[in-house]
Amino acid sequence: MALLAAVDEEVPETSSLRILLAEDNPVNQMVALRILEKLGYRADVASNGLEALEALEREPYDVVLMDVQMPEMDGLDASRRICARWPTRVRPRSSP
Repeated sequence: MALLAAVDEEVPETSSLRILLAEDNPVNQMVALRILEKLGYRADVASNGLEALEALEREPYDVVLMDVQMPEMDGLDASRRICARWPTRVRPRSSP
């Protein structure tokens, strides 16, 4: 937890970056959201790749933090579908 300790020292202003966290594990969701919050970011959560695609259909995101192994649709398949569906200039960045 050295990362959290280092992040606790200074809390930056909230960023306007639109982040989607695609993660099926509730504990991992909590940890990732807390780290992002400490860095000044807010993120929406999708519990699998299918939910991530549905969220992207509803609103644009700048970044998708994508878990690789998830139920329904894994992060790799979801990332491939994002690349096929959205042109490069409007596609969110993805990190499987």
